[in-house]
Amino acid sequence: MLDSGTALANIWFIGLNSVSRSPSHLCKEVATPMSVSPRGTRWTGLLLGATLAVAGAGCGGGGDGPAGPGGGGGPTVSRIDLTPGSASVIVGQISSFTAQPKDANGAAITGQNMAWSISDPSVATVAGGVVTAVKVGSATITAAVGSVKGTAAVTVIAAVASVTLSPNPANIVVGQTNQLTATLKDAGGATITDRTVTWTSSNDLIASISSTGLVTSQSLGSAMITATVEGKAGTASVVVTPVPVATVTVSPASSNMIVGGTVQLSAVTKDANGGALAGRAITWASGDQTIATVTADGVVTARAAGSVSITATAEGKSAASSITVTLAPVQSVVVAPSTVSVLPGQTTQLTATVSDAAGLPLSDRIVSWTTSDATKATVSGTGLVTGVAYGSVTIQATSEGKTGSATVKVTDTTSPILVGLTISPSTADVTTGAKTVTATAHIVDAGGSGTLQFALVATAPHGAFASCTTRVLVSGTAADGTWSCPISIPKGAEPGDWQLLILVTDVASNSRSYSVAALNTGGLQSTFAVVSTWDRIFPGFQSLSIAPATVNVSSGSKTIVVTARITDDVSGVASFEFVGTATNGQTVGCSAVTPSTGTNLDGTWICTVTIPATAATGDWSISIKATDGAFNYRSYDRITGFPSGFPSIFTVTR
Repeated sequence: MLDSGTALANIWFIGLNSVSRSPSHLCKEVATPMSVSPRGTRWTGLLLGATLAVAGAGCGGGGDGPAGPGGGGGPTVSRIDLTPGSASVIVGQISSFTAQPKDANGAAITGQNMAWSISDPSVATVAGGVVTAVKVGSATITAAVGSVKGTAAVTVIAAVASVTLSPNPANIVVGQTNQLTATLKDAGGATITDRTVTWTSSNDLIASISSTGLVTSQSLGSAMITATVEGKAGTASVVVTPVPVATVTVSPASSNMIVGGTVQLSAVTKDANGGALAGRAITWASGDQTIATVTADGVVTARAAGSVSITATAEGKSAASSITVTLAPVQSVVVAPSTVSVLPGQTTQLTATVSDAAGLPLSDRIVSWTTSDATKATVSGTGLVTGVAYGSVTIQATSEGKTGSATVKVTDTTSPILVGLTISPSTADVTTGAKTVTATAHIVDAGGSGTLQFALVATAPHGAFASCTTRVLVSGTAADGTWSCPISIPKGAEPGDWQLLILVTDVASNSRSYSVAALNTGGLQSTFAVVSTWDRIFPGFQSLSIAPATVNVSSGSKTIVVTARITDDVSGVASFEFVGTATNGQTVGCSAVTPSTGTNLDGTWICTVTIPATAATGDWSISIKATDGAFNYRSYDRITGFPSGFPSIFTVTR
């Protein structure tokens, strides 16, 4: 590898040879910067000096290269950039180009005199960078400063002479689309492509047009679509037509008539997607007018016994109803009794009376019997009903298209029976906290309607009570299943044996209650034990406020906020209740089951009362009540009086 000095020597030698070949060529070469390593700096200075001396002699002070501004004292133009680099121009129109001289480093040079020229003036002319298109063809424009030149391509394209749209006219079904095509041609009839087309509609409410010529029909009517290109326009007529009828359905599809009788037929027209079409003209026709005639509205009149087709036609599509005309048809079927009750497994007889239009019985007609729900009651071919399970069914008797019916109620008069009961745990220790005792009952309902409710109340020795609120069928069915119901025993509840009272009810509202005695007689558990430190102290109200104490409801309902501080010693406050009563007996109230701040042992309880706009005016007396978890409660009202400093009323004005 050559070192920097050797490399620069070679460059100097080449430079000298260049001088001998072409001084002007060397003049350009020495103007180009060279990059060398630091070690070659001394050589660079020597060789450049020598090269520039030779080059100076060969260049003769400037040659034919571009001179810098101010008589050669400024930067030298190395290239000229034209913007745009190419352009398409329509015959007769113009396009502007700009030219930017730059030095060898790409920096812009200003103040240069620019010479413009074009390769084919018959295609286009250029003046000061503005090109005027003359005829179709291609040419090259040139911008020059001295011998330095920049070029750009110019393509002259034909002007649009005509615009033709197809299809024209365009018929479109409402709600659908159609693509229009614009064909552009020049004055010689040649097709022109790649031009921007502007589409417009004379009425967008009937037919709208996209930027690509896609027509979307909006409503019935006609509109004119216009395509405009370079000032030339073409039009197409768009006619939006209704959705065509694809099918016609006549109902009833068939009918039995008596001579002289009438029947109203209706026809529904639909499109190919099955959508109903309204407002279409229907033409009715009879296949044999001696048997039946039909009006323009589809009313059929029976003229003689026989069969005939009545046809409805719309837009070339048809459908028919088959009409059978007979003498003395069945006019009515009456089932008796109209309502009857039967137990599961038992039977009851129904009868059907068939009559003609004059009300005369017809004894020789076939009657068919059906039930609406065979799981509840069945019916034989002679009208004998058999009860199956609790519920209500409709029994129908039909003859020659006429139907009568009766309601059969399969009753359940048997109450559910409690056949098993367990309480777990049998002893609830609530000394330190509340406990849940779960009652599990096995209940059988032989009546068929099924158990609906299992309710249980546990009563303490001195009257406090707790009940289960969430009962669940855990296994089996409503007819024979096991039910579970939890009971919450609060902390501080009264100790001792709590007695049970149970009520079971079925869907038919048959119920059976079980007292302690009844449970004992049935060998079922009747009590459970509670162990606790009995909380016998009722809650205490420490303060009470009502804000605002006076409300004006003339402009609508208003609210008041009731705030009470309540304390309790063991089980904690479980609920706070407030009631306001007007002199006319009208009441309002609110309650809370959790404190807003503090704890159940010492907390602030807040509830909001809405006073309606119709509230009676005047002073409303109040009552308050606090109940703790052990069912002890403290209440105050206008009769018992309130502690000192407590409000006893609030006022409503209007």
